[in-house]
Amino acid sequence: MPAKRTSNPPASKPPAEKKVQIPPLDRATWALLEEALGERAELRPGKMFGCPGFFWGTKAVAVTFGDCVSITLPPERVAELVKEPGYAPFVAAGRPMSGWMLIDTERFAALGSDAPVFDEAIAYVKVKAAKAAKAKAAKAKTTKGTGSRANKA
Repeated sequence: MPAKRTSNPPASKPPAEKKVQIPPLDRATWALLEEALGERAELRPGKMFGCPGFFWGTKAVAVTFGDCVSITLPPERVAELVKEPGYAPFVAAGRPMSGWMLIDTERFAALGSDAPVFDEAIAYVKVKAAKAAKAKAAKAKTTKGTGSRANKA
């Protein structure tokens, strides 16, 4: 006689996540971003999700997103700025992206290339990179000597 099944049947698969819809490149927006950040020696051009932008090391500072610019700042600063016209939270696949916001082209053009928000974004990226490096070093330190070679002594 087969044993009675006491566990619940497996849950159905969760619905597939929405894919991020990447808008086509708006060349005017890219030109504005290039004008604002292209001359900064500490930044390099790159792409995030196929969208051109500027990076500090491997961390994105700002990228185009259609006819907007997506820029990273501390979440509390994003919350402050999105209350103003021309700024909006960055939402991808229905999920707000913490520490990212969109600036529409008109507002972005009005900022000028020396706007403090760019320095804030670069400083924030540097802090995030330092935290990531510290976490990686701590992880490497705690896992050092736990591999199979260490156990074969």
